[in-house]
Amino acid sequence: MEQQFYAPNTVATDKNFEFDSSESKHILKVLRHQTGDEIVLNNGRGLVFKAHITEVSLKKCSVQLLECIQYAPPNYSAHIAIAPTKSIDRFEWFLEKAVELGIGCVSPILCDHSERRHLKMDRMKRIILSGFKQSMQAFLPQINEPINLDDFLIQNTFDHSYFGDCLASPRNDFFHHIVPEKSIQIIIGPEGDFSTRERNLFMQHNIKSVSLGQQRLRVETAAISALSRVHLANLKQ
Repeated sequence: MEQQFYAPNTVATDKNFEFDSSESKHILKVLRHQTGDEIVLNNGRGLVFKAHITEVSLKKCSVQLLECIQYAPPNYSAHIAIAPTKSIDRFEWFLEKAVELGIGCVSPILCDHSERRHLKMDRMKRIILSGFKQSMQAFLPQINEPINLDDFLIQNTFDHSYFGDCLASPRNDFFHHIVPEKSIQIIIGPEGDFSTRERNLFMQHNIKSVSLGQQRLRVETAAISALSRVHLANLKQ
C-alpha cells in the first residue's frame, strides 16, 4: 500500500530533499526502502511530490524530487472544539479518526466540568501527523493549544458555530444546519456536559444548540458523529 512521507519545508521548485533522522529511520528501518525506490512526499500544504531515494545511511535518507502536484484547498473546513476525555486513549482515538474524515482543525477546550486539563501536545501532533500520512490527505490538520471555553468563545470567528446538546430535540439535528461548501464549527463538551453558566455563554455569543441523535454518546463518539455529518453533507456536492 502506498504511503506518503512528511516533508514540511518543501516548495515546488525544489529538486532534492533530505528527511530528518526520525523519518529517515521509519523509511529505511521500518519500511525497508532502499536506494532507487519511489516514494511520495507531502509538505502538508497541498504540495505532493513523487520522488526516488538517492542516498541512504544510518540516519539519513535523501531523495530526488521527480514530479510535483499542487492540490487546491478543500471547499469547506470542519473545526471541532472538544473537551479532552478523562481517558487519553479515547481522545487519541478521536484525533486519529477525525483526521481520516478530513477535519481541518481541532481545539481542545477546558470546561467547568472537564476531567482532563492537560495534554501532551507533542504526542497529539504526532498522532495527527501519522493519521495524515496514512490517509493520504493533501493538507495537514491543525491542533491548537488547550484553551478555556470562555476565551475560546471570545476569539471565535466562525459564522456557522454550534454546540452539541444532549437536551436538544432530535428534530434539531446538526445535519440540518450544515451548508455544503461552507466552513462550520461544533463544540463538544466534557463527560459531565456543559454547565448552566456555559450554556448562558453560548446564548450570549449566539452559538445555537444542536442534537447529535437520540442516543447518549461518549464525548469522542459525539465528535466523530458530528464530523461524519459534515463529511456526508459535502459528499453530495
